[in-house]
Amino acid sequence: MAHWVKKIDLKDVWNKAENGELSILALTKILVERLSVIHYLKKDSESFEQLNQDLEEIIGWFEDLIEDENEDADEFDSVLNEIYDFGDRTISNNKPFHDTDKALWINK
Repeated sequence: MAHWVKKIDLKDVWNKAENGELSILALTKILVERLSVIHYLKKDSESFEQLNQDLEEIIGWFEDLIEDENEDADEFDSVLNEIYDFGDRTISNNKPFHDTDKALWINK
């Protein structure tokens, strides 16, 4: 099974958003807050600087959604897919396939 170098827990807010208790805008703001504290270090991956740059870019896309008063679920889903793709990135190839290091686990 993969080893997730970083993890983010969204269960508390994801359930509220699915139940309509939290708007997409509010969920997006929480995502930005929680993603903004994640920083990759050299011990995490030799490509830690690129990981940080890519994560900052995705955070920027979420921030753009916050500024867009016409944000809709499709736009949110599009950026959410980017963070899923980022999270599934293999960041260490020196381990057996079943034990690879992946960038980010998103628990929702």
